[in-house]
Parts: sequence; structure tokens; C-alpha cells
Amino acid sequence: MLTDYLGGLSIAGGKLKETGTSHWLSPNTGATNETGFTALPSGTRYGMKIPSEDGNSGGWWSATGI
Repeated sequence: MLTDYLGGLSIAGGKLKETGTSHWLSPNTGATNETGFTALPSGTRYGMKIPSEDGNSGGWWSATGI
């Protein structure tokens, strides 16, 4: 629902992301932070492996009320 509300998969993430390259890797294309959420990159971790992709990705969980 949030993705749809923000205009679809191709642009929703940018509306949530911090602008600029202080935390995100350059060029951070499409980041507008229109929502004020200021999403920051967290990187990824697969199992016990060393975290990777710092500055390149972030992930958040969401839930739907029943």
C-alpha cells in the first residue's frame, strides 16, 4: 500500500531516502526525501558473513493491521 501511495516501485524508495551522498553512495539518483522519512543505508548481511554494500542499500520491515 505504501509503495502504491508513493507512486509505484520505480520511485517510492527515492521519496523515502535521504538526499545527497553523505551516507548513500554517489550518485543517489532519485532521492528526494519528500516524505521526511530520511531513510539511511544499512547494508546487508547474509548469515554469518561480513556485512556488505554499506552506503548502497537499506531494508525495513512493515506490518499490516489485522
